[in-house]
Amino acid sequence: MLPRLLDLLANHYHEGVSLLMSLAIGAKAPAELRAALHRATAQNPAGVVLGDLQACDAFDVMSRISTVQAPTLVICGEEDQLTPPKYSRFLGQRIAGACVSIVPGAGHYVQVEKPRETTAAIREFLVRLGE
Repeated sequence: MLPRLLDLLANHYHEGVSLLMSLAIGAKAPAELRAALHRATAQNPAGVVLGDLQACDAFDVMSRISTVQAPTLVICGEEDQLTPPKYSRFLGQRIAGACVSIVPGAGHYVQVEKPRETTAAIREFLVRLGE
């Protein structure tokens, strides 16, 4: 996780939220969506947002990924700077039979930014499971 982001969230919360949103939301997301996500995040207590990102930063199960045996779909926004597509591809390569869907033009909030594309990827995955 970006140390600067964690520091800003801890010491200058609203500036940190602004940086977080710039990293999380795809460049072509509508202004209204950007504003809504920013407001929703900023309304959380600082400790909640910081704690969430610290937990994500500390979470590491890379050595156990290959033990996943469930059907797996990994969805990522092409412009996600918090969890870049290279990590989704990593998961897809190490989980047997996993499907990876990289959604063009979306950031970290792929399901909100591109709901139709996200739904289509899930639907396609479920259809394949049923075959």
